[in-house]
Amino acid sequence: IAGLSGPGIVIGFTPPYYPPVKLQSESTADKKMWELAKNLQSSCKNEHGYYIEILPFFPGISDLSYFRLTDSAETEEVLAGNMPVWGEGYQLPLQEIAELDIPVLNISVQGYDAHKKLERLELNYSLKVVPQLLEYACREMT
Repeated sequence: IAGLSGPGIVIGFTPPYYPPVKLQSESTADKKMWELAKNLQSSCKNEHGYYIEILPFFPGISDLSYFRLTDSAETEEVLAGNMPVWGEGYQLPLQEIAELDIPVLNISVQGYDAHKKLERLELNYSLKVVPQLLEYACREMT
């Protein structure tokens, strides 16, 4: 189709697309979420002996991506220009996601070799500590 006679590289996006979402320090809601994250980090270290790193974004894929668009003005244009099936078999409710604009915090289990043959879970942290962190976060955000 491209008319190339030799090898080539095709660059583009394939569905499903998970928009990048991150906390932005400018907004009041995000400041509250950053404060919560720091409290969780401190509590986790002091009470459970685990250090958790705070990142402004989750470097994997998460359904939390559907709660907020960080760069909503450019997202549709970039997707339409780089995803051949955009609007013709795959759609993403970008306007609805932008209207939600909910700050998110990903509190997750810890494991090793995710999605590989020897994937394993750090049981103590994942089954004992994470539920306590989630409960604390939910109580603080209400």
